[in-house]
Amino acid sequence: MKKFYLPNSILLLAKTWKLMLSLFFIPFIIYSQAPTTQTYDASGTWTIAAGSGYHANILVEVWGSGGGGAGFQAASGSGGGGGGAYSSTTYPNAGAGTYTITIGNRGTAGEGNTAGGTGGPSSFTKTGITQTRAVGGSGGGATGGIGAGGLASTGTGTIKKDGGNGGTQNTPTGGGGGGGGTANASSNAVVGGNAVGNAGGVGGGGIGGNGSDINGTVDAQAGKATGGGGGGRGTGGGNSQRGGAGRVTVTVISFLAIQYSSFYITPDENPVLHWSTLSELNNSHFTIEHSRDGIQFKEIATVSGHGITDKKTDYSYTHLNANPGINYYKLNQIDIDHTISLALIQSTMVKAVDITVYPAIAIDRINLNLPNDESDTRWTIFNTSGLKYSEGVIRSGTVSDQLFLNGVPSGPFILTVASKNSMKSFKLVKM
Repeated sequence: MKKFYLPNSILLLAKTWKLMLSLFFIPFIIYSQAPTTQTYDASGTWTIAAGSGYHANILVEVWGSGGGGAGFQAASGSGGGGGGAYSSTTYPNAGAGTYTITIGNRGTAGEGNTAGGTGGPSSFTKTGITQTRAVGGSGGGATGGIGAGGLASTGTGTIKKDGGNGGTQNTPTGGGGGGGGTANASSNAVVGGNAVGNAGGVGGGGIGGNGSDINGTVDAQAGKATGGGGGGRGTGGGNSQRGGAGRVTVTVISFLAIQYSSFYITPDENPVLHWSTLSELNNSHFTIEHSRDGIQFKEIATVSGHGITDKKTDYSYTHLNANPGINYYKLNQIDIDHTISLALIQSTMVKAVDITVYPAIAIDRINLNLPNDESDTRWTIFNTSGLKYSEGVIRSGTVSDQLFLNGVPSGPFILTVASKNSMKSFKLVKM
């Protein structure tokens, strides 16, 4: 049994802009690493050796086995076997566990005036997923006919292609036909070459086996892996050959190291960020960054991760004294090797805090509570007839301050306070 272990390095940068307030996400995943491929020319298993919470993004390619060349010895020689069909599927969220790989039997070579054997189907499967399957090619006919390539229509997969037909023997006497070739994702199968005179036909695409010459001085060749058809025998001698073995390749495009189930914000004067992971791998910590415009961000907090776990984990962070208006938050996931694997942005609206002033009857000073605004706050003190006594500026970011009433006579007066997002007037009394 082969096992494929999750790597340490994970890299993805994904940005999501202008999200709705308090939005719950469907599960999403962090992707990782350069693609790696494992090749199977014999039946076996492929395993994601991790907890049940881990997943991978994989490409599976499957070739059916090739048909054997015919062994019919007659005035017209024998045809080559057909090449196996091709199927492929991308599984974007393959779960952890063991997958079964089946490589079809190679089509047997025809002997004693018999047809070549049909190649067996190959497949990649696991309970709960759609199987990827490709059928094998047919064997060369016992009466000299060619072997047909495996039919894509009888397989399963996202991309499916027929195998190449075997080549024909030479008539009336001569060499055997070449075996059919096979397809892949980017090219179609090459048919086996027909026998020319006393020479055997050339196998299709370098995968199908060559046919035997008329006397077997140059014997036929077996089909090669990825399901090439076997070459047919010549009129006067030589041997037909069996088809090539099918093949399954599994390419890990990326491991899915952090699987999230949600990320949302509870709107409040002090917004609360919530996020949940369904699984984690080598997760050191998260960093939270804040921005007023969604472009320039500044880190404001760090939250420890859980390293490796396949259990759901809930996280939260409260941003105290957030600015009124729209606030943007970026959630970064950091691996143990300090790689930033995700940068996800969410936003929320924070209502402006009302300006409050106390006491209403003061002796020598008054206290102000202000919103945490990025703009300065201006204040002015008038008498009840509109005559200005004093004025000043409170710098941005100040949430509380005191105003001394020097120069303000005893009696009623008016205080006006104006910030970017609010303006209020208060009628107060100095003792």
